[in-house]
Amino acid sequence: MHGADTEMKEWNKQYLDIFRNAKPAFQSLFAPAETRPSVREVTEKLMGEGGAHLEIGAGLFERAAGTRPNVEQMKDFIERCPPFRALLVALCFTQYDRCIREERQQSLGRAGRNDMFSAVYLAYCKVFVTDDDGHCKAMKVVADLTGLDTTVLTYQEFKSGLVGLG
Repeated sequence: MHGADTEMKEWNKQYLDIFRNAKPAFQSLFAPAETRPSVREVTEKLMGEGGAHLEIGAGLFERAAGTRPNVEQMKDFIERCPPFRALLVALCFTQYDRCIREERQQSLGRAGRNDMFSAVYLAYCKVFVTDDDGHCKAMKVVADLTGLDTTVLTYQEFKSGLVGLG
């Protein structure tokens, strides 16, 4: 296996481990028969005032720019930069699906690290195509939560829509 492949697999493992390790703490917040919040409610909380994802966003921004924005600067940047907003929403989605969702409820769309980081492209696409069903489901939710006018399709759906290739 090539070095880059090994590195990518390790990063994906680390990404999934973050959520795997956090899941018991999140699951313990809810009584077994208690109704869980929706992915939209969780995203609004995480991205809202005092939300953890504003801090996560500030950390990502600081790594790239070398300076840490305050809360108001972070909110402004998220509002002005749809690709960055889509990335943070994708991280909210992953946290919901892997940590908060009722375990008996079907996954909203399983996707790994690289798949979720591809959410930055949603802001640039009228149509986003993937050949991975879990990725497709996840990106549909992220596009909806982000308010993007992007249609997300599986490769088969895309191909079926082309004249003569269905």
